[in-house]
Amino acid sequence: MNTYQSIEEFKVEICDCIYTRYEKSIEEKNRFTLVLSGGNTPRGIYEYLGDNYLNRINWSKVYFFWLDERCTAPENLDSNYFMAHSHLLSKLDHVGGIYRIRGELDKERATRLYLKELNSFFGTEEICFDLILLGMGTDGHIASIFPGLEHSEKTKEIVFYTNKEYNGYYRISLGLDVINACKYNLLMLKGREKIEIFKNGNESHLLPKDLVNFSKIICIDDE
Repeated sequence: MNTYQSIEEFKVEICDCIYTRYEKSIEEKNRFTLVLSGGNTPRGIYEYLGDNYLNRINWSKVYFFWLDERCTAPENLDSNYFMAHSHLLSKLDHVGGIYRIRGELDKERATRLYLKELNSFFGTEEICFDLILLGMGTDGHIASIFPGLEHSEKTKEIVFYTNKEYNGYYRISLGLDVINACKYNLLMLKGREKIEIFKNGNESHLLPKDLVNFSKIICIDDE
């Protein structure tokens, strides 16, 4: 766990890590699959990438996917796609591909479509992303795997949808097995509260964050 006091150091460390993984993937197979997440912490990372890496990365070889999405329109301010588009994708002239979760559709249909796109992209290969950017909620949730879902059969699926709303929205999410199959899971934690929750968790039972294999954890203790 790398912990920083400066927001600038925090952003630089995360973006350098993304760039290092990008270079490795380009060298190995000439493409980079990057899975984006929502929340306040990734917003600053997307802005930093858009401001400082426009010419360092060949974005035409970068393929964007989403970790999870709220069931809402892509222009909704709460949409994870909208946030990524506003702060990063809109700054890029050409990318390899954008594979968003269609949250504006019926959740069952949107889940099927995302699964179809993943299977089409990876073909006969195992679905294995190069890097997933992960955050964690103050309840220990990862992606849309909330407490109470960590042992659900649904979360073992490649893509699943929630049967109830969380903070006002049904969710569609990648499952635990696909997340753990990723080559590099990068967890970003902002704030002392989340750092303490990650370290100490819940003494009585496991939280979703306890079921994810993290490659690197980068924190900022800004409180």
